[in-house]
Amino acid sequence: MNRIGVILILLVAVGCAARRESVSVPVVKKSTPQDPLVGDWTGEYPKSAEQADSGTTSNYLAEHLGGYALSLDSQGQFKASLRGLDEVGTWSKSGDTVVLKVVKVLGKSRSEADKENRDKGRSFIDLTLFDQPVQLTFDANKATLTWAGPKGSPPVVFHPGSGR
Repeated sequence: MNRIGVILILLVAVGCAARRESVSVPVVKKSTPQDPLVGDWTGEYPKSAEQADSGTTSNYLAEHLGGYALSLDSQGQFKASLRGLDEVGTWSKSGDTVVLKVVKVLGKSRSEADKENRDKGRSFIDLTLFDQPVQLTFDANKATLTWAGPKGSPPVVFHPGSGR
């Protein structure tokens, strides 16, 4: 047998012996309280008293325009789909106020959106979406996030749960 064959046999034998001797030690993760904001949220318009009585929905527009979904991660990043408008960015909390700062809309940064708007000669993406942070109010007792919504719209109330 040549030297390479002997070396290969020794390597295999040592590897098998080492494998038999290794002991698996379970890893125990320390539990830490999770931020109640981290996770997926689904938004809807609250029902009016008349809608609650009649059993009709207040979410016609949300159902037909893509609804409201928000995901907050533990690293301070968010993803949102607000009536079909996909946004990503950063989030922070101060007291009961959660602030979303938009970094990308429909996959484009502010400078990319501005360039596309100029190239097309029209406003395809509203640049004010980048300039005005979105503010939500967190109610820990109800486990809700409330967004005042666009001007003239009723508020959107987010509840824990995935809408994506």
